[in-house]
Amino acid sequence: TPLIISGKGEDSSVLYQMADSFVAGLRKKVFAKTEDKEVHDDYDCDYFVDEKSRSVSLTATGIEKAEKYYNMSLGLQKYIPKRLEFITYVNYNNLGSLHENTGNYDLALECHKKALEIGRRIYAEDNMDLSLCYNNLGTDYLKLGKFKKSIEHYNKALRIRLGSQGEKSEATANIYSNISSYYDAVAKYPMALKYMLKALDIQKRIYD
Repeated sequence: TPLIISGKGEDSSVLYQMADSFVAGLRKKVFAKTEDKEVHDDYDCDYFVDEKSRSVSLTATGIEKAEKYYNMSLGLQKYIPKRLEFITYVNYNNLGSLHENTGNYDLALECHKKALEIGRRIYAEDNMDLSLCYNNLGTDYLKLGKFKKSIEHYNKALRIRLGSQGEKSEATANIYSNISSYYDAVAKYPMALKYMLKALDIQKRIYD
């Protein structure tokens, strides 16, 4: 999910209220397994719930609604006290992820850069939220073919995540998987395999 759900004390309640208000207006469709969803992708809804994989996916309509909502939220930031600056950070991160999901990588990169700029004013450099920022930027750069910047940002994300959680979180596995994609893109297949196996090992320990 692109949503960032961490925050600071009383400020986070405002963020949760905003997110809850948005989600409450979305139309959902629940499927017992992924195969059912693939057969019925023409359903009129904003997101799918896949009970088998325990995952949620926005449809094209849902992504369009989310993009409008986050753009509107960003337009309201001038009316929000400075202590709630992190909401702007969250909105830029989420909007960037929406652009990424629709293949608009230049716009995704622009939003994720703004999120990182704000995030570094709010959080310490070893905060896990910044790990998410660096990971997002690594993916943007990878999709744009800027491989050196991609691995630089993935490595920053990994250093923060390992320092905070070690090799025991799904977020760490996700970064390993992304690094594997980087090495695959630059045709360093043994390294791609190495990092994919690291990701799979963490996932196996979490879910087995």
